[in-house]
Amino acid sequence: MSVNKQVLYNGKKELPFNVGTFIFTDGSVRTDATKVKGFRGGCGCVLFHNGKEMDSVSLPNDDTTISRMEMTAMLQALIMVEKYNINHVVIASDSQLVIKGINEWMDGWKRKGWTNASKNEVENKDLWMLIDDKLQKLNSNILFVWMNGHQDHAGNDRADELANEAVELTK
Repeated sequence: MSVNKQVLYNGKKELPFNVGTFIFTDGSVRTDATKVKGFRGGCGCVLFHNGKEMDSVSLPNDDTTISRMEMTAMLQALIMVEKYNINHVVIASDSQLVIKGINEWMDGWKRKGWTNASKNEVENKDLWMLIDDKLQKLNSNILFVWMNGHQDHAGNDRADELANEAVELTK
């Protein structure tokens, strides 16, 4: 695995390699007065190559959280990288939790047995471990980028649309 740990904020730094492939991810949740626990949620993930949409994924979940949906969207992005054998890719998310988790915190959590600085088990450990496992198996140069959501960026807007469509599929 080759994971570039540089974090870009709204494209203000130059990319460290020439890339034409971008994946945008997003999660969404809705409250549901009929449920005592959990939220209706969905995630969206969209692959662009040279400015053209090539593939997308939209997954619903009946009982979830926004963090889990954002992480599931990232996992779907990594599955796309594997599926298409992408060598250089920028994966963008509007979730600082997911981007910082991958770029800054995950290695430390692993060293400490998936516990955080408070010595508690990392929240959503199951998904973090799946993301880590997928990263370990990939042989791709991946740059994980945080971007502001809802700022009229076509890629982020499309991922948001897919996530919201998935929520509407839940009961």
